[in-house]
This record gives sequence, structure tokens and C-alpha cells, in this order.
Amino acid sequence: MSRPTQTPQASDYPPLVYHYGGSTIPDYALVTLKHVATRWPAPVYLLHNSPQPPEIRGVIAEDFRAWYSPDQFRAVLASSQMDGEFREGFWLHAIERFFVLSQWLEVTGNSRLLHAELDVRLFSHGDLFTRLDEIGPAVYMPRASVEQAGANWLYCNDRDALRLIVDEFCRRAGEGYEMQLLARFMDDFPDRVRAVPSHTALENADPSEVQFPVVDLRDIGMVVDVHPLGTWMLGQDRRNIPHQPVFNHFFYEELGSEKLRNIRYHYSWKNHRLEASHKGGPKYPLVALHVHSKVMRRAHSAYALALYARLANQKFDSVVIPQKLGAYFCRVGRATRNSVYLFLKRFFSRETSL
Repeated sequence: MSRPTQTPQASDYPPLVYHYGGSTIPDYALVTLKHVATRWPAPVYLLHNSPQPPEIRGVIAEDFRAWYSPDQFRAVLASSQMDGEFREGFWLHAIERFFVLSQWLEVTGNSRLLHAELDVRLFSHGDLFTRLDEIGPAVYMPRASVEQAGANWLYCNDRDALRLIVDEFCRRAGEGYEMQLLARFMDDFPDRVRAVPSHTALENADPSEVQFPVVDLRDIGMVVDVHPLGTWMLGQDRRNIPHQPVFNHFFYEELGSEKLRNIRYHYSWKNHRLEASHKGGPKYPLVALHVHSKVMRRAHSAYALALYARLANQKFDSVVIPQKLGAYFCRVGRATRNSVYLFLKRFFSRETSL
């Protein structure tokens, strides 16, 4: 049984530190920043290198080039085989942020931080940080599978553990992508890099039926989405499928599975939060939902979350982003017509032969 959630104090919450490497900060990120600025009970930082950073009340925009040394990261660049041109260096920025966050802790003297990606919808964390601190010093992240983990949400209460991750990225540069390497770090350093419960803790009736070490869901009573819960509910990034609509009930095979159908979503109007459960099991609050489709305005709307939670529980797929919807239905119509034609042709061919 999980312990009852205690009312958190502002001092229990770490600073919330975002990172964005790129010239123009996208609109969905501004939606996220404006939302958390009014709700997060601790300082909110945006570490950036943009010539025109946003001015958002409650967000401390800090150009990390003033103190960040990229020398160590250059060793990763020299050995990396990742596509540096993909979406303005997305894969490289995903790794470099660990170097920036680690140096930020050293420069500021902070002992801990929460980092989230800008397409993550954060909810109340209750006393989660207190519970993780009681488990021990480490870097905590959600894990998607045996092969992959994610830093869309990252809690660090141990500067040395974050430095360990940085050193390992340098040592293993060229061995894989960020998410693959993070899973290996969890396997190799289980006391320093720990997994928090994600969708895998809800796919089976028993939360302990997970194929890798993870903080027990019943001990902390909360879930952190690494990726599949968000794509199942709100679909994938529209840029991945520019010629068709974005539907819910989506997952990448390396991150999720058909077991996602065992999970039920619920929006609690009483607690103003999204909850998830194994079908028929107890509901657990989500503290973070990864909105891969970038529909952040809807993700921050209680009415939209309640609607999409209900739609996610249905057997049929629902449209999230209706791009190219007319062309899509034309293709479906043509495919259906061709299938019917072939069926009738085979049917009447048999009748004639008889």
C-alpha cells in the first residue's frame, strides 16, 4: 500500500529548470512556460542561447553561454554518429542539456533540480520529492523499456550522479542515442541512476511486473510518463506524418506496446489532475504527461484533458490534429472501394466457375 500523500511545502520543491538550445523558442514552449510560471512553487528557469529570449513573468531566462563550457561536449560531437541536421540538431541538444544542467548546479551551488522538456505537461507533484529524497541521492528518470529511458522528466538530488551521466556520455559517445544510453546507465549504476514508475507499472495488474529495476509505484503512488501515455492520449508529433491526420492510440514499438490498451485515463475535477490505472485497478496521479503532439494549449485545459482521457479509453481511434483530413478520407475511401471490388470480383468468379 502507498503512503497517504502529504500536503507539500514550497520548500519541498526544487527549482524547475528548462533547457532550449536553438535560435527561436517555439510557441508550444511559451504556452508551457506561461503555465508553470503561475503554478510551480519554486523558481522556474529557462536556460537558453537564443538572441531573443521570451520575457515571461515568473520565468528567469538565463543565457547559458555566459558560464557554460562546451569543451567536454565537443568530445561527444567528435565521436557521435547522430544526424546533426535533424530538426536543428535535436539529438545533439538532447545530450548537451545534461552538460548544461550539470554545470548549472555547480555554478549556482544548488543541490538539486527538476528538469522537464518543454512539451511536458506538469501536474502537482505532492510530496514526491520528499519520497524520492528518502529513497536516496540519485538522478531519477522514467524508463520506457529494457532498451530505452527518457529525460523528458528528470529529478536530480545528487550533483555527482549527474556528473557521472555526463562522464559516461563522453566515454560512450557513438554507442547509441540518448535514450538508449540512459537505459544502459540505469543498468550499470542502479544506485545512482534510478527509474521512476511510468506506463510499464500500469500495463499489468501487479505494478511489480516490470522487466527492469524501478522505484515501486506503491511506494511513491505517482506516475511519470516517459512517452507512450502521452502519445496514446494525444498522438504523435505532426511533423512525423505531414500528409495525414494525427490520431490518438499511437505508440512507438521501442517505447510502448499493445499493453497500453490495459491502461485507463481519468481526469479528476476534484484534484485538478490526470490519473491513470490498470483497468479496474487503483487510480494513480500523473505528475508529468509527455505531449509529443505539442498541443500544449489543450494539455493545459481541464476540459480538453477530460475529453481526451475519455477518448483514450475507447476502442476506436480519434483525431487529435485534423491535418490533411480530407485527403486522408479520400485515400481510405479509395482503398475501401478497391477492397470491395476485389472481393466481389473473386466472389463472382467462383460463382461463374461453379
